[in-house]
Order: sequence, then C-alpha cells, then structure tokens
Amino acid sequence: MTKIELIEKIWKGIWRVGLTFYLLRLGLGGASILLSEKIKDEKQLENILIEESSKLNLNNKKISARFGKASLGTGSSTKLPDGHYKIILDDLGRNRATLKHELYHIYKNQFNHNFFEYFFIDEVQATLYESLNIKL
Repeated sequence: MTKIELIEKIWKGIWRVGLTFYLLRLGLGGASILLSEKIKDEKQLENILIEESSKLNLNNKKISARFGKASLGTGSSTKLPDGHYKIILDDLGRNRATLKHELYHIYKNQFNHNFFEYFFIDEVQATLYESLNIKL
C-alpha cells in the first residue's frame, strides 16, 4: 500500500466515523425536539433561559433569547462583538431541548470553527447535552 492509498483510507475512515456521529446527532436531536417541553411565550422562554443557564454556570454571561428566524436549523446562538450572546429559536425550535443545545454552544465557546469542527464535533456535543445532559 502506498502512502497516498493509506492517507485516502484514513480519510475515508474519518468521514465514516464523522458521518456516523452526525447521523446519531440527527436521530437524538429529532427525538429530543419531539419529546421536549414546548415554550409557549417570551415569559416562559426567559424563565427556562435562567434555569438552564444556571445548570451550565452561565449566570455571569449576558444572554438574551427570542423567537424568530434562526440562521441555520431550529435555533442559533451568536457571540456579539460586545461579548454578549444572542439565541434565536424558530417555530420548530420553540422547546427546552433547542434552548439547551444553543446554551451548550455558549458554554463551550463553540464559535468560529471550521465546517468539520462545527458539524462533527460541536453539533454532536451540543446534541448529547440537549438530549442526555452529557457534558463533553
């Protein structure tokens, strides 16, 4: 086996493992969204934000959450230039699981990662937290 063939084999293995983790993420994420407590209004969103933020010791961070159009998926979290964080939950993401998922991105400071890190590491970790409360 040549060095190039070996590198190709390793690369294919990495993608297979990553794809397996991502399919697991989709299954767990879908189940947690369907089974999660729905958030009915802004007041309930604020109360759950406070409750879930404290579980991740994020009380010292300025985090706002609202309903709207998420940039990608059912929710999005953004770190603003002033150091504050903004979470947006879309119609499908109006639930505790999606809020926990976005808070986990803040907890782990999972911003500005490349495609591979975001989809195969950050998203998998946040999904494990949203559905099983596992912190990696």
